[in-house]
Amino acid sequence: MYSARGSRITWVTSVLMACVIGCGDDGIKRYRMYGTITFKGKPVPDGTIVFDSPDAGIGGGFAPIKKGGEYDTEIDGRGHLGGSVKVQITGFHPPKNPGAWEDQIPLFEPYMVTIDLPTKKSEMDFEVPADQPMVKRIRERSPDRDAFMQE
Repeated sequence: MYSARGSRITWVTSVLMACVIGCGDDGIKRYRMYGTITFKGKPVPDGTIVFDSPDAGIGGGFAPIKKGGEYDTEIDGRGHLGGSVKVQITGFHPPKNPGAWEDQIPLFEPYMVTIDLPTKKSEMDFEVPADQPMVKRIRERSPDRDAFMQE
């Protein structure tokens, strides 16, 4: 079972961890990454992308996914460190009320992939595989609580 609250907590925790571990100028050389993220051929409307560099021992990069599936670590995030990076992408349906993150419904389970990134500014598009487990909204017995489960 996949709860809306658990999904939200995971997303918020990922972003906060990235910030706490190293928001701002930490004296480390970072590289801008930008591009588009799609799922089943369509732009992911909302979410986050995180670039984790576990071998570096410091926080990696991140960026929010904006309307149209676009992300840019220079505008609203923080650049990556280059080299071997674990990428985590979370995607959400657009909220019913813009700006109300608590209304977001996950599109798919968080997608993770390890890739090698260049040590320079670059553009990279990501396609979340169509067979990535999706999250389906169902109602529990309590009418004021939503629950999610895999299809």
